[in-house]
Amino acid sequence: MFGFMLDETETQDTAGLSGASCQSCHLKLASRAPRVVIGGSTYHRDCYEAVHLKKTGRRPRLVAAPSGDRVTFRPAA
Repeated sequence: MFGFMLDETETQDTAGLSGASCQSCHLKLASRAPRVVIGGSTYHRDCYEAVHLKKTGRRPRLVAAPSGDRVTFRPAA
């Protein structure tokens, strides 16, 4: 429909990436995008912060989690 909208078909460029998708918005996560991992669920950092803010009225405290070359966060205990 619009040239700037995301095409949902897989191309050769995205076929090699992991199939992780955000549990909130259900879009695929970019390979180096900041993400929040809770148990087996993965979220975009912005999506997680928005949902947490809506539920509790304040932003979550996130700490960096070791995960190689990706920027990964987890909720602070």
